[in-house]
Amino acid sequence: MDARDRRIAELEQRLADALARIAQLEEQLRQASHTSSRSPSSDPWWKKKHGKKKPTGRKPGRARTERALWPAEKVSERVVCRPTACAGCGAKLAGKDPEPRRVQTFELPNVEPVVTEYELYALGCVRCGHRTSGAAPRGRDLATFGPRVQATAAVLSGVYRLGKRAVAEVLEGLFGLPISLGAVSALEAATREALAPVCGKKRRVRFGANG
Repeated sequence: MDARDRRIAELEQRLADALARIAQLEEQLRQASHTSSRSPSSDPWWKKKHGKKKPTGRKPGRARTERALWPAEKVSERVVCRPTACAGCGAKLAGKDPEPRRVQTFELPNVEPVVTEYELYALGCVRCGHRTSGAAPRGRDLATFGPRVQATAAVLSGVYRLGKRAVAEVLEGLFGLPISLGAVSALEAATREALAPVCGKKRRVRFGANG
């Protein structure tokens, strides 16, 4: 027997073994605990009978939830959509609708930084010549960024765990406020210092990851 005949005989034997294995698996698939002496635990998972679920009283499908209407006193703009002609025949319409259907559209406002400019004049004394510079009104701070900017940066960094670069990107992207990474660090430090008496010296106020 040459090499070709031996190869053919080998392939025929492998084919016969595969067909025998397939026949064995098909027989196992046809068997179940109710058609043989096998125990129910030996049944494959797709043949096991599962008990019917008890009815919960709920209708099939997900219940639809609708957004509650915004209070009328908080509506920014009200547009009256009153039809003037019948959609069926085109005749003129009359009467009133005591309860029109209210549909509300929500939109975010256009946000721009509120910039306050202080003009600090320096004037000389007519008596002694000393020059005195003007100061901010009482209760005003000449810091570059106000308390709301500091609070927003603290929330983004401390609560939402954003890094300094992400905080800067959010402040510029959403509020149009360009701010450097150093300024974000300074705001974090100021917030940490302000919260120290409340949180205690031993408990450090943590902010988001660097970068």
